[in-house]
Amino acid sequence: MAKAKEVSTEFEGNQVPAVVEPTSGQFAIMATQNQNIREVLKANLGSDELRPEDLERVTVPGSGGQTWVVNTVDGPVETRELTGVIVHTQITRAYWEKSFDETGGGSPPECVSRDGLTGVGVPGGDCLNCRYNQFESDAKGRGKACQESRLIFLVLKDEILPIVVKAPATSLKGAKKYLLGLTSRNMPVHSVYTKMTLARDKNADGIPFAKIEFAKTGCVENPEATAAYAAGIRPYLESAAKAMAEETPF
Repeated sequence: MAKAKEVSTEFEGNQVPAVVEPTSGQFAIMATQNQNIREVLKANLGSDELRPEDLERVTVPGSGGQTWVVNTVDGPVETRELTGVIVHTQITRAYWEKSFDETGGGSPPECVSRDGLTGVGVPGGDCLNCRYNQFESDAKGRGKACQESRLIFLVLKDEILPIVVKAPATSLKGAKKYLLGLTSRNMPVHSVYTKMTLARDKNADGIPFAKIEFAKTGCVENPEATAAYAAGIRPYLESAAKAMAEETPF
């Protein structure tokens, strides 16, 4: 991988990168000409459509890493935090009978749920009552055999299209708590700036992992514009989320 471009700020006495500062000006999606994203997509793509592979994926690093890597037109950028506007989230589930280690990846799941509620395949049906969606159903008798994740579509400051952050099972509780907190205050997720950082933790075997921590850093200056943007792009993102549900975890 090419060396990541860094934009540094002070962080606990060390030079670390940052991607966005919402206080330095409005986000690109708040510009009047960008409020109707459907028209922009149609004008730029013509008869083509926005596909899942067109969106930049950002993964939670392994081994408890606390730095995100975002690929941009200027090259990969390393950052301690991602701050932007969440315009859509979607719970997905997928069940593989054989583990990644057994198959080497690339095999389709036996059962997939594109909405987090109904599985298609074997066993299929009601996800909430499925035996593979219960704790202690995985090979180690601890977690769930069916892999649950939340896709988070986050728009950064100078971008029009969102990046996709896949929150794994270890980050689901924190994500839901944050979203419910906004709901309790009657704040749509696209009306606030959300900061996502990585915290180090360990599992029952002492193996380190990273989990996402969420925080509201402020309210957007033009919520009407972000609401219009979110409504316009949502059909594209819902379609992308359905396709991503069947992918080997990225």
